[in-house]
Amino acid sequence: MRIVAAQRVVSRCVGQALRVIHAPAGYGKTSLLVEWHRALTAKEVRTAWLRVDSDDIRPATLIKHLCAAVELTGVSIETTRSLTGVSVQDIVPRIAGSLLIHEIAESGAALHLLIDDFEVIDSQEVQDLLRHLITHAPPNLRVSLAGRTIPALGLAEMAANDMLAMLSASELRLNLDEANDLLKGACVVLPAEDVEVLLERTEGWPIALKLAGLWILDNPGGVSRIASFSGRVAMLADYLTERVYRSQPPAIQDFLLCTSILSRVNGDIANRLCDRSDARQILETLEQQDLLVNSIDQEREWYRYHQLFRDYLLAHLERRAPDRLYRRPFVADASGCRIDRPKCSGGST
Repeated sequence: MRIVAAQRVVSRCVGQALRVIHAPAGYGKTSLLVEWHRALTAKEVRTAWLRVDSDDIRPATLIKHLCAAVELTGVSIETTRSLTGVSVQDIVPRIAGSLLIHEIAESGAALHLLIDDFEVIDSQEVQDLLRHLITHAPPNLRVSLAGRTIPALGLAEMAANDMLAMLSASELRLNLDEANDLLKGACVVLPAEDVEVLLERTEGWPIALKLAGLWILDNPGGVSRIASFSGRVAMLADYLTERVYRSQPPAIQDFLLCTSILSRVNGDIANRLCDRSDARQILETLEQQDLLVNSIDQEREWYRYHQLFRDYLLAHLERRAPDRLYRRPFVADASGCRIDRPKCSGGST
């Protein structure tokens, strides 16, 4: 999916040593990196691309892959040659990383390193290695990271020193013109008021807008039912199942179902609703993981789910646990928020 907001977004990131793109699935993170790659290549900036996979959870393996990606740009680095014939077990990552930084600096070539799917990295050792590479990067090196989570790389200090450009779902949401362009690209031409309705329903989520266009094409009456587009629509529900819901352990799946009956939720209410004591930490983690969960106040006390995700969860709850409905109505008064579906208790589904 080519992100139609790329030009607007790219124009916001000029000069910073590190760019971090974090957003839920379907917001065009990889597509944005592709657009950056094209723009940088057009300016004759050497660009190295690394898509992280499960093999990169060890520092030594990541170093080897980084070296290979850099050398593909034409930058000659002795580190790469010295590591080519060395087993992963014999590599000292911090030393190799420092050598790599030194040789990039000595080359004098403008180099931009693009790292995709950063959320795969959950090793503290690997995160420490990347922090070392980024904080000691020479002036001719820029780094862009994309993933579904905010990397633990000491970003606050970098932001304070104006070294960081941070892009989240709020910057990647499509505006009215961009949504119209995306739909036209899918051969869906709608009046402006209908595009506005879809934009409101999807909250500017690019993949949801694209799937809405396909839904309209597949259903002759779809145009007349645009306002009813929801997370219950089969193709969007399938996407949410595969890319979001199933990526979570059963206990978190249950928490999502349990709290989906509320239009907004905080830790105390979720604890009472789901018979837990750690709901605040779960909500904070879900937001950090960009799981279509957002805080709605500066204190990060109250949270809400993306409305399409909430539609999906409510439908899932109705199908999977009908016996858990219509319980504990006190929650509505306690939370001061709307309950669209009744209470479900805690436990596995």
